[in-house]
Amino acid sequence: RSNLEEVTRKERLSNQQYQAVLAELKGQERAIQVLVQEHEAKKEGEKDFGKMLFDAEKEAEYAKTERNAREKDVQAAREDERKAQKPLTDARREVSVAERQISVYEQEISASRARERELEAMLAEAKRNTQRSVEALGDANDEVTRLRDREREISESFQAIQQASKRAQDLLREAEVEVGRRL
Repeated sequence: RSNLEEVTRKERLSNQQYQAVLAELKGQERAIQVLVQEHEAKKEGEKDFGKMLFDAEKEAEYAKTERNAREKDVQAAREDERKAQKPLTDARREVSVAERQISVYEQEISASRARERELEAMLAEAKRNTQRSVEALGDANDEVTRLRDREREISESFQAIQQASKRAQDLLREAEVEVGRRL
């Protein structure tokens, strides 16, 4: 009996150990199933990640292509800008040359106006001189007229005196003739 009890006890102990190992084994199986499910989920996630990575790489390639196209557009725009800059620079240079020429013309106009003012002053002085000369000429003509009138008066007086002198000479001659006859 003691052997039987010992065997039963060992059997129970073995059964308990078996149950414990079985429970541990089932726990490990569940843990493995969870790990397998996690692994499957990870594999699925990796597939999704791989697909996302592929899509991202594809989008990156598209973005690079787009960037390169835009860079070419920018380069073309810069070239167009450079080409457009030349006529603008030429136009600005021409404007600058024209402005300098305008400045020269303005200086020449200013000098001409100053000369014109000088000439106008000289002309005004010449007109005043001419007016003075005209007035002096008028005065001289008036004086000549007055002197001619006086000359005429003097001439008439002189003629009268000449006639009187001639008469006196005639009378003197007659008297001398008479004296000469009487003598």
